[in-house]
Amino acid sequence: MDIVRAQRLGFNGARCHQKVFQPGSADFSHADALGFLCFAEYPDWPGGQSRRWSMGDEERYLSTMEREWPDTVDALHNHPSIIAWGMFNEMGPKNGWKFQNGPGGGFRNWGTPKKRKAAQEVYENLVVRVAKAIRSRDLQRRPIHDVSGWIHVPQSKPDVWSLHAYNQKPENLLKVLTEPHEKYVHGRAGQPLLVAEYGGVGLEDGGPLRQNPGGGQHGGPVGANGKNPPSFKIGYDGTPGLPKSAAAALQRIDDLTASIYSVESVAGFCYTQLYDVEYEKNGLLRYDRSAKRGLPLAALRKIF
Repeated sequence: MDIVRAQRLGFNGARCHQKVFQPGSADFSHADALGFLCFAEYPDWPGGQSRRWSMGDEERYLSTMEREWPDTVDALHNHPSIIAWGMFNEMGPKNGWKFQNGPGGGFRNWGTPKKRKAAQEVYENLVVRVAKAIRSRDLQRRPIHDVSGWIHVPQSKPDVWSLHAYNQKPENLLKVLTEPHEKYVHGRAGQPLLVAEYGGVGLEDGGPLRQNPGGGQHGGPVGANGKNPPSFKIGYDGTPGLPKSAAAALQRIDDLTASIYSVESVAGFCYTQLYDVEYEKNGLLRYDRSAKRGLPLAALRKIF
């Protein structure tokens, strides 16, 4: 079980990232029994401008979100393992409205000032409306994590605040946490601060889809040109690039995590990620959940 594996690595919970488990599934029941703390989420990503809610189909997207989120709360609210609702993930331009940067070339490229203002209003109204819908249905009154990473919406009265930081140099991550740029904290009013995503330390250790053979049923996702990519991404390289060895990967994981633990204002963190997936080899475990060579479970547990 993934929950047991995560606990053996030292984790006490998880963001159930971008997923609503099927009704009647045992996932949250296992978490209840094992005392595993969960942020329940919804598969909204990518929801940014020029993606879903601003492609001329905003109202259908809005109505779907407002209909399905309350249904999700109704189905899940009796699980004591769920300690918060994670409404959205990485919404809006990556570096904020003011700093005009992010997917699609940056907010400044999203049309005229009038169109940008309208897009911002659509986004903020969506987050406020969904937050209201969730609060109206959750009898347990759980905290709401309005937007994990990127742009929070103070009008939605989020109960927790978060940022995503994939800095691969521990000193850079430490600076982000001790001297946060305004884009990370604009509008924050004392909410607990979570590093809701960090890590992404890539280590290739076999498993499916290690190198794409050039297509076919098991060749992986098809790109925009109709062809499969020649290989799959290994971690989030950044500066100083991918670790050269398993020992270097373990040391980087240790150093990044130690940076977070050294900042008393951080209330929690979520590492990316527990195991490799089809197109990202940044897991602590392999795709089949076996241990990676050079990443001993005991060493990882000591870190986390």
